[in-house]
Amino acid sequence: MSKQSKPSTATEKLRELQRLELGTKSIAILKDCGMRKAGDLKRQVQRKIIESGKILPSELRVPTAYAVKALMIDEKRIRELAAIEAAEQQKRDTHADQSKVSQNR
Repeated sequence: MSKQSKPSTATEKLRELQRLELGTKSIAILKDCGMRKAGDLKRQVQRKIIESGKILPSELRVPTAYAVKALMIDEKRIRELAAIEAAEQQKRDTHADQSKVSQNR
């Protein structure tokens, strides 16, 4: 029985998008899939890079720009969702701080 991977937050995905190169774990986070599927996707990106006549700098990683393009990752949507998550987190933090102050009185 396979283990279900938990969906990654947009903030986690954005952190991975800011990397220069992506490994299997980064692809798993971006695509919300398991490590085996992420490895297959990484090999698929590597094949596309080689077929285009480019040289891979490393067997372990693929350039982020190629991965985003090849895997059709919607970078704009991830950035928008990460901004929404950050605003919600700030709102929760503010509310928690206000409740602490009211409890101390």
